[in-house]
Amino acid sequence: MSSASRRRGGLYTEVNEIVTKTGNILEVSYPQEHEWHLIRMKFENFKTDSDYNEKAEVTAWHQNKEVFSPSRVNLTANRGRNDVAKRCDESIPGLPWGTIVDNICKTVRKERKKGEPVVDLKFGEISESSQYTIDPFLIHNQANLLYGDGGLGKSWFALFLASLIATGKSHAGLTPEPGGVMYIDYEVERQDMTNRFIALCNGLEIEPPHFQYRKQIADVIKDQERLTELVAKHNIQFVIIDSAAMACGGKPEDANVASGYWNALNALKCTTLTIAHVSKAEASERGSSTPYGSVFWRNGARNAWEIKQGTVFERLKKEFGLVQTKLNSGAGDPPRNFLFTFDNPKLARKVTVESANTESNQSLMEAEGPRSMAEASIKEERRNATAQSRAFEGVSASEVAEKWGIPAGSIATAFSRSKHLDETKVFVQRSRGKWDLRRMYEEDVRQEEMYSSL
Repeated sequence: MSSASRRRGGLYTEVNEIVTKTGNILEVSYPQEHEWHLIRMKFENFKTDSDYNEKAEVTAWHQNKEVFSPSRVNLTANRGRNDVAKRCDESIPGLPWGTIVDNICKTVRKERKKGEPVVDLKFGEISESSQYTIDPFLIHNQANLLYGDGGLGKSWFALFLASLIATGKSHAGLTPEPGGVMYIDYEVERQDMTNRFIALCNGLEIEPPHFQYRKQIADVIKDQERLTELVAKHNIQFVIIDSAAMACGGKPEDANVASGYWNALNALKCTTLTIAHVSKAEASERGSSTPYGSVFWRNGARNAWEIKQGTVFERLKKEFGLVQTKLNSGAGDPPRNFLFTFDNPKLARKVTVESANTESNQSLMEAEGPRSMAEASIKEERRNATAQSRAFEGVSASEVAEKWGIPAGSIATAFSRSKHLDETKVFVQRSRGKWDLRRMYEEDVRQEEMYSSL
């Protein structure tokens, strides 16, 4: 509640105004007991020009009657305020509209200047509240990024995460913080997204929950205030933007465009996931890529994941591997792998999602490097040995390299480095040229000693 002064009978008394903030929209009214309690004014779509004049779209009501239609007003200029007061007086005469409008505009400008308060972290404490909207893909109330080559399933995976949040349902090893969701779409039509959403809900065996969707044309920077209003109006906790190149309002390779985009997105004050593509050149290369455009696309996100095509990529089954390429708040998470199964290749009415073993996804192993490839090969050969009732003798660098189609030298380096560095002793040499996972080898030895002592 703000206060301003007004003159009554030669004396100044305090006028307590009620300021309600919805996103970037401010609404000012008066308490029920005040003589001006029938007056209400709304301010939205704020802009500051090069001369630091603050302008806003203003609407005024007396009781339920609109006395000033939505018009852009210079809040810092006497002429602008006087025009508002004059038109209000023409509709409802007899009130001190000049004083009322001046006080309310002063209150709005003061409220706008407040910004965020200064907080002394000395008196804070480690919070036990959830740091994730969905661990590990969505950091709560932060900007998250999902990128990869076209056609790999970025939109499908983002929609899957949103469906879990909208329902609060745990599935495929993911546990969401439930909340309202909104999908901001620059790429496909509403019906296409509706089809996908219902198919995913059918796969999850749930009734479709409330799910806000908006086909977007204006870029996020220009439409930031309206988006902020929609987030507040619909109580949205999670927003998906699909996709970055069309949402940024400029050339993605321009650093200022990327920075402006992230600043506008952060103003929404909720968890966001931006979908982005990679360049065609990077998409054709092995290893990790970067989002298309300026390096600020990756730098601006607090949490970034790259999606990769899985080993299984057929008409009805598509495997999506995800590799975390950035995490501001920690060391990062291991890759994750998901298998989407469609009941129809053209128009799916049911899509099921399950967590899959990362070792089955060659793209993830390539992204992780030789050590992960070697670990996966050893585990696979151990399973084969058990299934065939034979002793496991270890694997060689050349066997691992042949399986993954990479030079044997890089695998040999991963094995030998583990042998000589205590902090990376993942592998152990069973015999000349044959390697095993240390923890599994030590368990084998323990079991043999236990049986021999019986």
